[in-house]
Amino acid sequence: MKSTERAQMVLLSETLSAEVGELRRRIDIAEQNWEQRRRRCTSEKETPERLLRLYRQLEEAEQLLNSLAARGARRRVKQASS
Repeated sequence: MKSTERAQMVLLSETLSAEVGELRRRIDIAEQNWEQRRRRCTSEKETPERLLRLYRQLEEAEQLLNSLAARGARRRVKQASS
């Protein structure tokens, strides 16, 4: 792997890791807000769309991060065997 490719992968990995952290923080806040609403109003049963959207975004970011890590590992193995 070229040094520029490696640098790009590291930068993207750091960016995605920060995004995952931010999404988890936002999910925590949204879950707390939803729980408070549910305590005040018992008819509040369905998970809010905003929270579902955050869950999907987190899942997508984690999948990208995992794919990036796997790709880096495959390249390292390939280089070691060359």
